[in-house]
Amino acid sequence: MNLQKIESDSMIKHAELLHTEMKQQIKRFSEASKEHPKEYKKMYEEIKRPKEVSRQQLPMIVKVNLNRLKNPQQKS
Repeated sequence: MNLQKIESDSMIKHAELLHTEMKQQIKRFSEASKEHPKEYKKMYEEIKRPKEVSRQQLPMIVKVNLNRLKNPQQKS
């Protein structure tokens, strides 16, 4: 019983960390999109096309797109 509580506490902490990280990435993405609206529009059109993405890939995709918004001159 105690082991289950430890495991669930660990999972809750991990979920909280993921939530905090994603929240920060969304905030940075929002700020960057305001600075580069044309780049954001192109990226949005690309992202909204349906494709299969796993939950593990999502944070990396957000990070790559955030970097593209911050540095629109660089090619990915």
